[in-house]
Amino acid sequence: MSVKISCVEFDENDMNNTVVEAIDNATNEPVAAKIWFEKSKNKYHIVLGPNSSNRKYVAWNEFANNQDENGEYLVEDKIGGPRTLGTSQPDKKLIPFMTEEDKALYDEIIERAIANKASQKKQPLSEAEKLEKQIAKLQARLAGLNDED
Repeated sequence: MSVKISCVEFDENDMNNTVVEAIDNATNEPVAAKIWFEKSKNKYHIVLGPNSSNRKYVAWNEFANNQDENGEYLVEDKIGGPRTLGTSQPDKKLIPFMTEEDKALYDEIIERAIANKASQKKQPLSEAEKLEKQIAKLQARLAGLNDED
């Protein structure tokens, strides 16, 4: 799933007159594409219509700096899955300043902390445990009704 973008007409003086063309490689059909200026970031972007890569915006400088020899840029969908929360290390940016001994100790502490966190997580209940819990609640409720009589 990818989209091929190429610049058909470039106007250096007025980027709004620049024309880009996008083709969806999955269907070989043209994709609507236009140039848009984002005032808050003072940057130009290429805005794509619905396409197989599910990308809507491509930064103009990304397009301009990464074209191939034919002047085309390939926008691919995100291959990697979503990041896993809780797997990054705190203060990871300080690792380059550590000695080898400190780094080994740091890694050991982080591994122990992650293992402790994982061991303290509640394990999901099995279907039988869920039913037993529900039966206990209903029996307590029934006992409460019998006490009122």
